[in-house]
Amino acid sequence: MESCPKPTEAQLKKIFETLDDDKSGKICVKELKRGFEAAGVSVTDTEMKEIIKCIDKSGDGQVDWPEFKTFFESF
Repeated sequence: MESCPKPTEAQLKKIFETLDDDKSGKICVKELKRGFEAAGVSVTDTEMKEIIKCIDKSGDGQVDWPEFKTFFESF
């Protein structure tokens, strides 16, 4: 079976920066939800909090660049 191509670090960084609306260096629930909705995916705040929780290793309720990168590189 052929493996799926992985995004480059530059592509991941661009996605992260696009989601980080306030340019704080972290993606919060509201920003991630806005990104999902822009892609046509309807999600609840509870679902977003669960997604953030899966990616957020520091426990601050937000996703920073290293957490985002590590999460997506794990696939």
